[in-house]
Amino acid sequence: MAGKSLIHTSIARTHGNIQRFEQNSDELREHLYKFALIPWSDGFRSVCEVTRDPFLHPDYCQCDRTVFDISTMQTGSDGLPMKIPPHQPISSVEISKIKVLDQQIKTVANAKVSVIFDSAESASSWRADLPAFENILLSVLSMNLFYVTQHSLVDVEGLDLHNIKYLVFHCNKLNGCLAKFSKNSKISVRNVIDIGSYSKVLSTKNYQVALGLEAPFEKLNNLVRDCLRNGDEDRKNNKVLVSGPSGCGKTVLVEHLCQRNNLSLIQISGGTFAESKPGEAEQKLRSIFETAKRLTHCAIVIDQIEAVCPKINDTTQSHSRRLVKQMASLLDEYLHSVFVVGVTSKPGNVDPSIIRAGRLEHEISIGPPTEKEREIMLKNLLSNFIKDSNSVESFSSEAAKVTPGYVLADLSMLARETALLKTKLPHNDWHSIFKCALAGMKPASLRSGLGVVTTDPMSIQQIGGLTEIKKKLKILIEWPLVHPEAFERMGIPRPKGVLLYGPPGCAKTSLVKSIATMTGKSFFAVSAAELYSSLVGESEKSVVALFRKARSAAPAILFIDEIDALVGHRGGGQIQTGVQERVLATVLVEMDGLIAPSSEGGVLIVASTNRPDLVDAALLRPGRFDQIIHVPAPDFESRKSILVAKSSCMAVSPDVDWNAIARKTELFSGADLQNLCQEAALHALTIDGMEVEEVQYKHFEFVLQNMKPSLSSKCLDWFTKYKPGH
Repeated sequence: MAGKSLIHTSIARTHGNIQRFEQNSDELREHLYKFALIPWSDGFRSVCEVTRDPFLHPDYCQCDRTVFDISTMQTGSDGLPMKIPPHQPISSVEISKIKVLDQQIKTVANAKVSVIFDSAESASSWRADLPAFENILLSVLSMNLFYVTQHSLVDVEGLDLHNIKYLVFHCNKLNGCLAKFSKNSKISVRNVIDIGSYSKVLSTKNYQVALGLEAPFEKLNNLVRDCLRNGDEDRKNNKVLVSGPSGCGKTVLVEHLCQRNNLSLIQISGGTFAESKPGEAEQKLRSIFETAKRLTHCAIVIDQIEAVCPKINDTTQSHSRRLVKQMASLLDEYLHSVFVVGVTSKPGNVDPSIIRAGRLEHEISIGPPTEKEREIMLKNLLSNFIKDSNSVESFSSEAAKVTPGYVLADLSMLARETALLKTKLPHNDWHSIFKCALAGMKPASLRSGLGVVTTDPMSIQQIGGLTEIKKKLKILIEWPLVHPEAFERMGIPRPKGVLLYGPPGCAKTSLVKSIATMTGKSFFAVSAAELYSSLVGESEKSVVALFRKARSAAPAILFIDEIDALVGHRGGGQIQTGVQERVLATVLVEMDGLIAPSSEGGVLIVASTNRPDLVDAALLRPGRFDQIIHVPAPDFESRKSILVAKSSCMAVSPDVDWNAIARKTELFSGADLQNLCQEAALHALTIDGMEVEEVQYKHFEFVLQNMKPSLSSKCLDWFTKYKPGH
């Protein structure tokens, strides 16, 4: 076999990467002494000249990855490529993929260049005098060190060129030719950015499709454009607080914003100011703002600002007090073309002096994504694992419906878990694997704490009878959450709360759960026992946390079972504890602060009780519990329907007369009828042995002889006569 060929670039330096060619050098013979684009496995194509070198080992070639053609690479709105060349060994090249360039070397007439510096300080020092910088840059480039293509990225770190790491050239009139710079070439600097900011921006470009958060991004983007365009201090909107639950994409959104607007990014967090000596943290904060002022266009992102500027109280340490005062002083200064963004998942823990007008005066809240936004995120995340685009489309649409309350981080984890399970269960389809992955995790915003989030499918057909109640609940609960646009179009106000009252065991809780399943929204269930605490103030804090969690997962349904035990009743001879009074006051305030369900979200409160007379009248007025619905004990037809529904999963003999059983179960609640079916099946196993094939009518008769109803005529009469609010 003949010897191999040498490939190197025209740049006067080399990385010294040695690579083996697998093809015979005869295939390269026709390209000797020609310029060509050499493709590498990382997606980059370097500009090389094909030559021979008698001193190099015949089985190897040498190449220099310094000038890269980025014409075919995906770039951002600023023209910068979505990745930078890695400094690592490169893989071998297929000679058949080498593209020979037009050998005519042109002279660059006009070129735009983006300059990537090694630090923000270097970028700011040159940004202040761009004309002088452009002249210096042209004098270096005219020394014939570079041959560039129409769109090129040049690694100049080894040249010690005024702390520049990369140059990105845009020469739009080359059309596949090589070109060099001369003293008559004209260069205009398009963008100046430091490598730290650019590296952070690179990770966000992959999230442009996945984010799906167009509304908050547009709000932020409009503020940034006003800040950069408007020179009047009174009209500048350059200080913003971005809040939202953990993992919803706040930081990624801000980084993406910096990339879109060519802003240098300075990112700080609470750990940045963990200094031991007094005054060091404040000095570091001042130096960060001074650096930002030197940069013409810069964004300071304060991640977890509640750790940097916590709410001041009697127990706050002096270190935090000084830092809050220093931050307030810096925010009061005139920051020309500097955009300050505070990011937090706990806006209530940020000191009020920081978020007042004139400082972080704008607040943009990012909640959990809507179904449409989740579909966009899942489509992007799952496309890495599912190659068929049609499957990704349909699968993402179905998955988005069963993931309410999931944020970007949760969906990313869910996609990874699905892909991991696929490797373990290769014969299963994606839908089955996704259900397994979904069953094994909950969204981070809904884990632990108060409330029970259920995604277990529960059909309303499983609940027998109560036809009119089902229809009314569907109108009051499902319609506002699933069809908000119809309510808006008709001008129908959406209810904030629904109260169900009736005898115990009559499917109040089951009705709410089944309706929540139909909506596909987040569902929280809580009882008084979960909220009460022996510590003073803890119960009220639990109520506030519960409502905050429901708002963070909006649109959501919050179900409070046995609400009479939680809030009690003031006056009227009723005894109410001090805890109940405080909890009631907290619930009233929280309900008044809720937003009714709409296309933007909202929380619908649903409560149940079998003692409506013990619920305070302040809760029963319109604007809180707008609808109060009596769930009666089942009548004859309802009892028959319940028996059929509860026995649908049992092997029942054809001789079972449901009409007869329904007549004999007057005053039985729905829970009693379900228990009757279970006891009849157990009796069949007890009497006829484990080989019995079906439950017969005699088994129901025997159980009925020993079972008493849980309701009474007196109880039903009381509920019939009861009038809410009286």
